Amino acid sequence: MRFAALFTLASAFLSGFVNALPAESEGQLQSLSAELTELAAGLRLKVGRRPQKSSSCPRTDNGPGRVYPQHTYTDNQITKAFMGGAQLAAAGKQIGDSESSSALQLDSLVTPGNSDRYPHVFGNKEKVKFPCGKNTMEFPIQIDNNVYGGGSVANVPDRVVFEYKKTKREFIVEYCGVMRHGPRDFILCPQ
Repeated sequence: MRFAALFTLASAFLSGFVNALPAESEGQLQSLSAELTELAAGLRLKVGRRPQKSSSCPRTDNGPGRVYPQHTYTDNQITKAFMGGAQLAAAGKQIGDSESSSALQLDSLVTPGNSDRYPHVFGNKEKVKFPCGKNTMEFPIQIDNNVYGGGSVANVPDRVVFEYKKTKREFIVEYCGVMRHGPRDFILCPQ
């Protein structure tokens, strides 16, 4: 019964969310439905602060073959990446270059050192100014409006950052902002 209620609430929430995004293919919507079923097996996702404005990442020159033009993400694009990362985290999963997905214990998900899999802890050693506490995660945001689904992030310089809190039954997230890999450190993509 709880699963049905959770699925109904999540479906109602996401149907409005999906309608606000650019047109999605039937395959993408089926994938989203599969993610909801997967989410129900993990912690219940509770979303606090959401993206409200666009963010502009500045042009960066990170060395040969890694020059990234200025790019502005809409609030819908940011929301799509934010929710993709939050859903994976709530389900206790990460994706990355080596495998399409893997089930992990949430404790290992939030332990520094899993930097080739996403979402993972963002330690913020660069002191990027986000309106969040210290418990943050990062997840790639792609300029093609697709949610990162694994693979190399060598040419994906931008990340969405969210704060998280875990309780016995819930994984609570709040949007923090967008950042970009600069030549040395992450830099803020201002709203």
